[in-house]
Amino acid sequence: MVSDFPETATWLSEEERTYLRAELKADQGSSEIEKPITLADVVHVFKDYKLFIGAIMYFCLLVPSYGLAYFLQTIIATFGYGPIQAQLHAIPVSVCVLAASILIAYLSDKAEHRFLFVQACFIIAIIGCVLLFMIHTPRSVQYGCVFLYAIGLSCAIPLVVCWITMNLSGHRRRSVGTGFIIGIGDAGGLLATFSFLATDAPEYRFGYKLSMSLLAVSMLAAVAYYAACRYDNTKLRKAEEDLSGTEEIIERKGGLDVGYRYFL
Repeated sequence: MVSDFPETATWLSEEERTYLRAELKADQGSSEIEKPITLADVVHVFKDYKLFIGAIMYFCLLVPSYGLAYFLQTIIATFGYGPIQAQLHAIPVSVCVLAASILIAYLSDKAEHRFLFVQACFIIAIIGCVLLFMIHTPRSVQYGCVFLYAIGLSCAIPLVVCWITMNLSGHRRRSVGTGFIIGIGDAGGLLATFSFLATDAPEYRFGYKLSMSLLAVSMLAAVAYYAACRYDNTKLRKAEEDLSGTEEIIERKGGLDVGYRYFL
């Protein structure tokens, strides 16, 4: 059974629990395990404007991502492949996406940074989408553009989710905020079903235009989220210099330990 907190992990030694508590506190702030989630806590979480910026970023990313997941074989079929060949040609795309996702995740974690990696993924996805929108022959080039589009989208998703959730300190913020972000993002699957309609085949101009537009919005939202995190880090740094109160006093002031820093 997976334990929610080091404090509840009976299979850990006391030394291991102490070490994990210290690591988690340095990385995410106090877990506040002893405090139950109340309605006031939920309201407090939604007072954080960065949560809504993150929701916009994730929603606008998920719409084209779902669209590609739903219609990848359909898009490949427009290059002149039959049904079976379209299915087979989707396999290398998925394999490359897997490899790229692992590589990007490793590099991002190694650099302890998310913003530039997220932006790089957006740029790759937009380039692939623009090329698919403009190029209609030869099919080998079109097929190569699918790789760019798929890699950019699929690598951005885990980075964005991780970036947002890591900036939700404490189990109350994280449980409420993560549910909200995932719920809003998954709603993009509804819109995605209308992105590549049969009536738009074979060029699917509407689908590509929609994807490019939403990716641009998501890219701008990422810039806004990054700027907001830097701004709040500046405020926390100033508060750390000015305040010497306990965590409980700081909690009433803004919900964060002043030693906490938002992940960039």
